[in-house]
Amino acid sequence: ALAAACLISTAAIAATPWSKAEAEARSFLIPCRWPAADLQSLCRQNQSIFIEQYVYAKAGDTGGMGSTGASFAPGTAQQQRDESWKLGQMGLPVSAIQSCAWFIVRATVEPGFRPLLDMIASLCASLPDEDRLAVRSRAEALLTELRSAPARMPPLDWEPQAPNAKLP
Repeated sequence: ALAAACLISTAAIAATPWSKAEAEARSFLIPCRWPAADLQSLCRQNQSIFIEQYVYAKAGDTGGMGSTGASFAPGTAQQQRDESWKLGQMGLPVSAIQSCAWFIVRATVEPGFRPLLDMIASLCASLPDEDRLAVRSRAEALLTELRSAPARMPPLDWEPQAPNAKLP
């Protein structure tokens, strides 16, 4: 019984007001499995930044919302040919649905932000009807969560760590 009590209290201490958002961010990540140490390090750094921005977005930070939307964006054909863009996307999820939903959420929270409206028009208008319905549903769910139970903003000294990944 004492051992069980210690386990419960340890788990309770480990949980933070932003744990749910952090776990959700981690669930989207693509494993880093690069044989070159510098690429592995870059991949993990990208993931740490994504986790941080996702948690900020779930706490209502508009900059985090924009960064999260950009991280999910599949990129243009020109970007996909650019090596530096590819390196910046290593380990990050790609989902036009998530990207559009986050851009819509930011545009709703911060109306009139013109570059964002242009991004939504160029990225999201070309999606098939079923994907646009999924975007609308995800954006509504995010807005509901932000209004009713947003994540708490972590302290300034918080630094998320990318998940550990074993090399192939």
